[in-house]
Amino acid sequence: MPSATDAFAYPPRLLGAEAAARYIGISPSKFAELVAAGRAPKPAKLDARSLWDRHQLDAFADDLIAARDTSPRDEFLRRFPKRK
Repeated sequence: MPSATDAFAYPPRLLGAEAAARYIGISPSKFAELVAAGRAPKPAKLDARSLWDRHQLDAFADDLIAARDTSPRDEFLRRFPKRK
């Protein structure tokens, strides 16, 4: 545990559900919905706690941004490349 003088000069690696939702900028209920649907990363379990890896949350956000920046045509060509 951090000492009383440690003001978390570094971000925690694992986040609870509320902190994970806040980290990616959505409500806890929307986050729970995305996790249940398999669209957001699954948590790691530590005893009874569910914890999300910050790096996986970063990758999830990166994928959302990439999907936004991909046109339907680009997506089609990625899935069905030209055959020779």
